[in-house]
Amino acid sequence: MKMEMYCATQNNVLFCDYYKPTPRYPLSSYSQSSYMSSASSYSQSSFSPISSPYTPPSQTSESYTNGNDTVFKFPSVIQDQYIPTRQDLISAAIARAKSLIEIEEIGQRLISVDKRHVIQNNGQKTLLPTIKQEPKRGSELYIALPKACLEGFLYAIFSQFGTIHQIRLMMHFSGSNRGYGYVMMGSPMEAETALAKLNELSLPGIRGHLLVSMSTDNRTLFARNIPMDLSEEQLQIEFEKRVEGVKKVRVFNNTDDPTKNREFCFVIFKDHRSAALARRSMAESPFFINGVSIKIQWAESEPVFRHSVLMRMKQLHIRNMNAQTTEEDIWKILCQHVTPNNIVFIKKNNTCARIKFIRHEYADIVRKSLDGKRVHGINWIVMWDKIEGTKYECEGYFKRLSI
Repeated sequence: MKMEMYCATQNNVLFCDYYKPTPRYPLSSYSQSSYMSSASSYSQSSFSPISSPYTPPSQTSESYTNGNDTVFKFPSVIQDQYIPTRQDLISAAIARAKSLIEIEEIGQRLISVDKRHVIQNNGQKTLLPTIKQEPKRGSELYIALPKACLEGFLYAIFSQFGTIHQIRLMMHFSGSNRGYGYVMMGSPMEAETALAKLNELSLPGIRGHLLVSMSTDNRTLFARNIPMDLSEEQLQIEFEKRVEGVKKVRVFNNTDDPTKNREFCFVIFKDHRSAALARRSMAESPFFINGVSIKIQWAESEPVFRHSVLMRMKQLHIRNMNAQTTEEDIWKILCQHVTPNNIVFIKKNNTCARIKFIRHEYADIVRKSLDGKRVHGINWIVMWDKIEGTKYECEGYFKRLSI
C-alpha cells in the first residue's frame, strides 16, 4: 500500500504516523463503508510504532468443499504495504525540522537509542566506535559546518546514508566547534553516497551550507637522514621502540648499490591518529638511530579515490624496482598470479613500471600479492596508478557540472 508518512520523536523512540492511506487497487474487493469508517476513526495526531502501522481491513478468505478436500479461495486483491526503513524515518524527521536545534535533538535521541558514547578530551569531542576494526580507507569524510552544530546534528544527518563508525569534532573550550570535524562511515560506498547527497546542503534557519569532502587520512611520515646500511626490517624495529602503531616501513634502494637505501624512508601507521601522535612525539624530543639525528615530517598524502572510481581502475604503478629487471621478468612474475591474456601491457622506465589489466579484479589480486615482494634484491612498492584515478575523478567532476 502506498502511504504518506511523517515522523516525530517521542520517548527517545522514532515513531511513524501513517495517514491518508491510498490503495493501489479499487475498493470493490471490500466494503467501502467499512474502509471509510476505519479511516475516519484513525487520528492524524496519534503516533503508532513502526511495528504496528495502520492497515486497511483485508478481504477474508472463503472456502468451499470439493469432494473430501477443503479448498481455500484467497482474496483476489493483495494489498502492498510500505514498511519504511530506519533511514526513511530519520530523513522524514529531519525534513520536518525547522532549525538546527531540532535536528540536534533528533541526533541526541538517536545516540541515546543506539547506546553510543561521547567523550571530550584535549579540545576534541569524539563519538566512540562500537567495534575496534576500522572500515576501509576512503570511509572518512571532512566536514566544514557552522559553529552551532554539534555531534547530534552530524549523527542525525549522516545516519540517513548508513552506519556511522566514528565522529570527531574539533571544539573550543567555550563549547562551540572550530568549524570542522570528521565523520567515518561504515564503508567507502556509504561515505561516497553521503558525500554526493550532503555536499553544499542548505541548512534550515541560517545562511550557510554544509561542505563535505573526502578526508586525506594521511597515515605516512617521511623520515630523512637515516643510515644508508639499514634495511626496512631494521628500521621498523627502531621506530617501534620509540612510537606505537607502526604498520610498516618503506625504503627506496639506491640504483647504483641496491644493498643501500637513499637515506630516507616512509613510515606507515595503522591510522591517522597514530601517525599524528608519533610525529608530535619525535618532533618534541630528538630521535636518533645509530647516533644519527632523524628528521621527521608529514609525507605527501596519497590521493583517496572514491569507491566508484576505485572499482574502475585497472592500472598499477610499481616503484622501487631494480634497474636490471626487464619487462620479460615482470611478465613472468605476473603470470604466477593471473593468466597472460588478462594483462594488457607492461611499460617499464628505469626503476618504475606501469601495468594494465583487462579487469579491476585482476589488478587488485596482483597489487595485494606483489606489494612488498622482494625481486632482484629490492622490495617492490605496488600501488594504484594515480594518473588513471585522477582521470576518472575529473570525468566524474565534469559530469556532475553538466548535470
